[in-house]
Amino acid sequence: MNQQNNGARDADFDDQYGDFGFVSHRDPGLGIFNVNFIRSPGHNRGYSVIDALKTCINKLFIIRGRACRSEFWWYMLVVWILVIPLIPHLLSNNIVVMIIEYVLNISVVAVAVRRLHDKDRSGLWVLPVFIPYLGFLYTLLLMFCFCFRGTPEANKYGVDPLA
Repeated sequence: MNQQNNGARDADFDDQYGDFGFVSHRDPGLGIFNVNFIRSPGHNRGYSVIDALKTCINKLFIIRGRACRSEFWWYMLVVWILVIPLIPHLLSNNIVVMIIEYVLNISVVAVAVRRLHDKDRSGLWVLPVFIPYLGFLYTLLLMFCFCFRGTPEANKYGVDPLA
């Protein structure tokens, strides 16, 4: 950070977090568990699995903000690992499994919206996924688009999550 312009802010930052890094999400009060974690300042390649899960759990139903590629893909991998074993139980109309499935589906939509925000796109771009038959093809197109880096600078949805 620039000491000339942000001197007071840097002093508060150093007092709160020391030399270890910074909180990866700017609004820790929004999440349901208020999980705070610290990344090193040079860590610009993405999140680890644990960091991605902490962020996604903290922002389980939050669609505001941005999600980097690693946050999205690590979370999707974990969700797919959880969902695939539940499919036979879902067919048996088990209410607990159905609730878990709904929570996971809502959280996947939320992280997809945040990923769209990282690409400087509106979250409404996720709506065609719910169109029967065409939604599957659109989902594949979105997954392809999610493989590419988002906007490197701040956009109307927030700062770069890797900045």
